[in-house]
Amino acid sequence: MPSRLRLLLPTLCAGISIVDLSGQWLSIAKDWVDPNLGAEPDITDAPRVIGGVVQ
Repeated sequence: MPSRLRLLLPTLCAGISIVDLSGQWLSIAKDWVDPNLGAEPDITDAPRVIGGVVQ
């Protein structure tokens, strides 16, 4: 079901405040931890899957 935006009067948006989230991005970058999953496998062929089972 498609939805459409209605035309609103600017006076109806007067009570809306804009929140500054720029400080959150710095926190996310600081708190990130490398999962250290190890070396990636060397893939030379396409995987062979038959009926959802890797052959």
